Amino acid sequence: MTAIDEGTAAAVDAVMPLIEVRGVEKHFQGVAALVDVNLDVFGGEVLGLVGPNGAGKTTLVNAITGYIPPTAGTVHLAGRDITGLSMDRVARLGITRTFQHLRLLEQSSVLENVLLGRHQRFTVRPWTMGRTRVRQEREQREAARALLDELGLAALADTVAAGLPYGVRRRIEIARALAAEPRALLLDEPTAGMTPGDANDIGELIVQTAGTGVAVVLIEHNVGLVTKLSHRIAVLDWGRVIKVGDPGSVWDDERVRAAYIGGVAT
Repeated sequence: MTAIDEGTAAAVDAVMPLIEVRGVEKHFQGVAALVDVNLDVFGGEVLGLVGPNGAGKTTLVNAITGYIPPTAGTVHLAGRDITGLSMDRVARLGITRTFQHLRLLEQSSVLENVLLGRHQRFTVRPWTMGRTRVRQEREQREAARALLDELGLAALADTVAAGLPYGVRRRIEIARALAAEPRALLLDEPTAGMTPGDANDIGELIVQTAGTGVAVVLIEHNVGLVTKLSHRIAVLDWGRVIKVGDPGSVWDDERVRAAYIGGVAT
């Protein structure tokens, strides 16, 4: 698997952040899941988001993507305030995600699952009839098939998702998120439960995606993988960002080591 090179990392650091998280907090019945989180994500980078179980990683992704509204703070995408917008609106503006647990339409084909990610590309109303709708449906199917071909899934386009190997189904989920042509892709433990070979395949896909200019936020407990893939790593502990930096400086930090004592990292 090809790791991120230093030249690419330097280029990423030279641009303005695509996503800006400022002072974000989230409370659940008085319990603080996120506390004054400040974080930047750049186009074309892989930002690893790590921390012990319960550190707030998924909660942060939920707040960024509109799955839950933050209690305080702001989220900006390319300078636009998207704080508290619905998931659908956030996706339309350019941020898509996957979930920790697979959410595929199991009895639908691979192509049909990926087409779900293309629905925002339709410019006609569902009730529109005639050649315009037919043309757009054909264009979206062609785009979805082209993406499947690019990701090595073309041969499975008409195969029902249920029963396919776990690693393949994870690729389908990522393909669906990429079908929306996002500016940022947030992945919640995409290699959990995978064999090393399948995890490496997902890693290649992540590097490939970042190489097109898409910002990738990667929640991952596989420390070796996230270290290899990431330009930078942000560490959360008890809802707070305790360190952001290149992988070497992060893992050398005493606070990070202390957060992992007793360990959940694998």
